[in-house]
Amino acid sequence: MVTLDKDDKYAKLRPLFDPVNIRNKQFGIFRHNLAIDEKMVPYFGRHSCKIYGAYIRRMATFFSFIPYAGANRKQEKQKSSVGLEGDVIFELLSAADEQSNYRVFFDNFFSPYKLFKILHLKNFFATGTIHENRTNHCPLEFAKSLTKRGRRCYNSAGERSINLTLMKWNDNAFVTAASNNFSLSPLTIAK
Repeated sequence: MVTLDKDDKYAKLRPLFDPVNIRNKQFGIFRHNLAIDEKMVPYFGRHSCKIYGAYIRRMATFFSFIPYAGANRKQEKQKSSVGLEGDVIFELLSAADEQSNYRVFFDNFFSPYKLFKILHLKNFFATGTIHENRTNHCPLEFAKSLTKRGRRCYNSAGERSINLTLMKWNDNAFVTAASNNFSLSPLTIAK
């Protein structure tokens, strides 16, 4: 008889998820550009983790995926220095060899400033959009002054020790991006 972990909301599905992740990681990762994002899978049944569907965090073309189960007691006890989303990224990247210089791309949902520093130390090149309140008080220009300068203007700052560049760009809306892989040059004009 199998006993289910009471803290794991996906305990009944874990025998399906875990072998798929193990098989996907078995032969390694063959791409150097990896995207990490979240995906909503339509689900109409009853489950405590349901948020208008099943929410899955995934890496690239499903090399690895983690179903979202909400905050649980174990995660609350084990507060991480990079937060829950940083932990998700490291769990998804666990199959990636740190010496292979992977480029990792993600959106602002996964990107605190501290995560870019740690990924740099682990030899991962990271690029992603970032919320302004997660930039570690980086001295980027305020939105009002960028608005006065018009569309297509930008402001950047960085930390040379880890080759981190942060940039705020004004288009239809403001976009703030961070990268420990790419710099601002060469600049080109886009339509």
